[in-house]
Amino acid sequence: MKNGIMKRVVGSLTAALMCFSTIPAVTASAASVGDKLSVGGGQNQHRGNCDGYSYEVWIDTTGGSGSMTLGKGATFKAEWSASVNAGNYLARRGLDFGSTKKATDYDYIGMDYTADYKQTGSASGNSRLCVYGWFQNKGVGGGVPLVEYYIIEDWVDWCPDGNGKMVTIDGAQYKIFSMDHTGPTINGGSETFKQYFSVRQSKRKSGHITVSDHFKAWAQQGWGIGNLYEVSLNAEGWQSSGYADVTELDVYTTPKNGGGGGGGTTTPVVTTTAQPVDPDANGNYFKDTFESGAGNWEGRGAASVKTDSSNYYDGSKSLYVSGRTDNWNGTQTALDTKAFVPGNSYAFAAAVMQNSESSTGFKMTLQYTDSTGTEQYDEVATATAKKGTWTDLSTTSYKIPAGASNMVLYIEAPDSLTDFYVDAITGSKAGTASTITTGQGTSTTTPTTPTDTDPPGDTVSADSLKGKFGSLFKMGTSVSPNELSSGASFIKKHFNSITPENELKPDALLQQGSTDNTRCKVSLARAASTLKFCEENGISMRGHTFVWYSQTPDWFFKE
Repeated sequence: MKNGIMKRVVGSLTAALMCFSTIPAVTASAASVGDKLSVGGGQNQHRGNCDGYSYEVWIDTTGGSGSMTLGKGATFKAEWSASVNAGNYLARRGLDFGSTKKATDYDYIGMDYTADYKQTGSASGNSRLCVYGWFQNKGVGGGVPLVEYYIIEDWVDWCPDGNGKMVTIDGAQYKIFSMDHTGPTINGGSETFKQYFSVRQSKRKSGHITVSDHFKAWAQQGWGIGNLYEVSLNAEGWQSSGYADVTELDVYTTPKNGGGGGGGTTTPVVTTTAQPVDPDANGNYFKDTFESGAGNWEGRGAASVKTDSSNYYDGSKSLYVSGRTDNWNGTQTALDTKAFVPGNSYAFAAAVMQNSESSTGFKMTLQYTDSTGTEQYDEVATATAKKGTWTDLSTTSYKIPAGASNMVLYIEAPDSLTDFYVDAITGSKAGTASTITTGQGTSTTTPTTPTDTDPPGDTVSADSLKGKFGSLFKMGTSVSPNELSSGASFIKKHFNSITPENELKPDALLQQGSTDNTRCKVSLARAASTLKFCEENGISMRGHTFVWYSQTPDWFFKE
């Protein structure tokens, strides 16, 4: 939405999503392949058709500049410099469908794309690469809403999020959710309308998208689907600079080669029931050793995955997980409901290894949608891995909740951002013992062995609280900032979780933000030293407490 990149806005107790939307009067421009259309400095939009595909380049009047160079077919290059307050830019190309038919009445819509996309501006901004368009309610009865939709494939620094569920489309996990927004629309003027989102959980800059499967997934949730206005690939920046060189872009309504273009499918995207299958002779429904590639495992969040031949537990390769920007980032795979039936119990195992920290925790988790449509997360197994040591992460019995759907099994290192390796991952019948022995395998790093002379906190000492109990649960303590220096060694040795005593209570967080007391600001200044200590030492932090019966400023309770 040129209306576009949603910015992060933190309120006193909730995080609100705001969209900035300013659609000017449409002015068509005649353009040819090779033309470079510039915006900024009083010219904020070019829009029209070229070489059989629609195009638009736009920038907000708040400042900045940008351009769109039109290539053959639907290809284009977007460049923008909008690192100013509320700077917003977009460029998109695709097909206009004219709002003549309901979006789900199209049997098939596919898109293939390849883009060299990079953000180069301020860290306070963000950007995205996505499929974009609208559903109009023109000629559609039954209260079908006007909808602005996004299928987000890649992003930098921030991406919209909301309550939703996971679906599998084109073999990948997408989170789908909807929001309400008020602003200018393709109908002219301003009104309140719906926004539908599909956010790919493993970012990418190229591939095939079965766009019509996203429409079906939204319809399966009972969301209203109107007439299809357009399907475009959109590069958009908010308070940032960057470029997107789209060297391949094709939008089509007939599957290529009798199938789904680059691998898409028009079959239902959410499967809740399936016929069970039998495990192999060793009791395994799957065993992934990564000798021939990543298989069905992919990066989760910002993480990327690739095979590695220098570190492995078994065989000659493992899966290397890198580029993690948040603790929940890792590697994941969708569970086949023909093998893993909700309501039944199974055994899971994986060999995990990291070689950057003295010790850190690992967790295997099942993400799923329950029978009420709510997204849930279940802990399957945990383990603590010393530096350079292949470690068994397993359970012989985990019961998948009855009614679960859209199941995704993933592995993360929840206490750090370390890169890590996984190998010999199995999903088996309940009671199957793990074949992984901690300490075996091949590693390029010499394993860390704690000794009595090791400095406190540098390793997980056997006589520490987190050494005894860290594999079972968090071992935490509350601290004030002055205790971080006086008791740092003791804290790092014994604890893997910290709770600030007062630094995240309301009177420390909230500041009066306007003269009429209708807005407040959030400041983390008093918690900064605690946050930094946790970051530098790989320690988790719990907020205590954002809502409290005391230590809340009086002005907060007044109109």
